[in-house]
Amino acid sequence: QALPHIKVLAFDQDTAAIEFGQKNFSEHVQSGRLKLVHANFSDLRRLQQEMINFFGHSGVDLILLDLGVSSPQLDQA
Repeated sequence: QALPHIKVLAFDQDTAAIEFGQKNFSEHVQSGRLKLVHANFSDLRRLQQEMINFFGHSGVDLILLDLGVSSPQLDQA
Protein backbone atom coordinates (compact mmCIF):
# COMPACT_ATOMS: atom_id res chain seq x y z
CA GLN A 1 0.00 0.00 0.00
CA ALA A 2 2.36 2.73 1.17
CA LEU A 3 5.57 3.08 -0.84
CA PRO A 4 4.59 0.59 -3.56
CA HIS A 5 8.03 0.80 -5.19
CA ILE A 6 9.75 -0.66 -2.12
CA LYS A 7 10.88 -4.30 -2.29
CA VAL A 8 12.25 -6.30 0.64
CA LEU A 9 14.46 -9.37 0.50
CA ALA A 10 14.44 -10.89 3.98
CA PHE A 11 16.50 -13.84 5.03
CA ASP A 12 16.79 -15.76 8.26
CA GLN A 13 18.45 -19.02 9.25
CA ASP A 14 15.49 -19.89 11.49
CA THR A 15 12.89 -21.80 9.48
CA ALA A 16 10.22 -20.86 12.03
CA ALA A 17 10.85 -17.18 11.27
CA ILE A 18 10.51 -17.82 7.52
CA GLU A 19 7.26 -19.73 8.07
CA PHE A 20 5.96 -16.90 10.30
CA GLY A 21 6.76 -14.37 7.58
CA GLN A 22 5.11 -16.44 4.86
CA LYS A 23 1.97 -16.79 6.95
CA ASN A 24 1.70 -13.23 8.28
CA PHE A 25 2.95 -11.34 5.22
CA SER A 26 1.54 -13.58 2.47
CA GLU A 27 -0.09 -10.60 0.71
CA HIS A 28 3.30 -8.94 0.24
CA VAL A 29 4.98 -12.20 -0.76
CA GLN A 30 2.30 -12.86 -3.38
CA SER A 31 2.51 -9.30 -4.72
CA GLY A 32 6.26 -9.72 -5.27
CA ARG A 33 7.23 -6.97 -2.86
CA LEU A 34 8.61 -9.39 -0.25
CA LYS A 35 10.85 -12.38 -0.77
CA LEU A 36 11.73 -14.62 2.18
CA VAL A 37 14.87 -16.72 1.96
CA HIS A 38 16.15 -19.37 4.35
CA ALA A 39 19.79 -18.29 4.71
CA ASN A 40 22.37 -16.92 7.11
CA PHE A 41 23.94 -13.45 7.00
CA SER A 42 27.21 -15.17 6.10
CA ASP A 43 25.52 -16.26 2.83
CA LEU A 44 25.19 -12.65 1.65
CA ARG A 45 27.83 -13.00 -1.07
CA ARG A 46 26.21 -16.23 -2.30
CA LEU A 47 22.83 -14.49 -2.39
CA GLN A 48 24.10 -11.71 -4.64
CA GLN A 49 22.64 -13.25 -7.82
CA GLU A 50 19.29 -13.77 -6.09
CA MET A 51 19.33 -10.09 -5.07
CA ILE A 52 20.06 -9.03 -8.67
CA ASN A 53 17.17 -11.18 -9.92
CA PHE A 54 14.79 -9.81 -7.27
CA PHE A 55 15.72 -6.12 -7.38
CA GLY A 56 16.67 -5.97 -11.05
CA HIS A 57 20.10 -4.53 -10.27
CA SER A 58 23.09 -5.32 -8.10
CA GLY A 59 22.73 -2.44 -5.65
CA VAL A 60 20.55 -2.12 -2.60
CA ASP A 61 19.47 1.04 -0.82
CA LEU A 62 19.55 -0.32 2.72
CA ILE A 63 20.64 -3.40 4.61
CA LEU A 64 19.16 -3.89 8.05
CA LEU A 65 20.66 -6.65 10.19
CA ASP A 66 18.91 -8.12 13.18
CA LEU A 67 21.65 -10.04 14.92
CA GLY A 68 19.69 -10.83 18.06
CA VAL A 69 17.97 -13.92 19.32
CA SER A 70 14.19 -14.06 19.15
CA SER A 71 11.89 -14.88 22.07
CA PRO A 72 10.67 -18.14 20.45
CA GLN A 73 14.28 -19.26 20.13
CA LEU A 74 14.85 -18.60 23.83
CA ASP A 75 11.61 -20.38 24.73
CA GLN A 76 12.82 -23.49 22.92
CA ALA A 77 16.35 -23.41 24.39
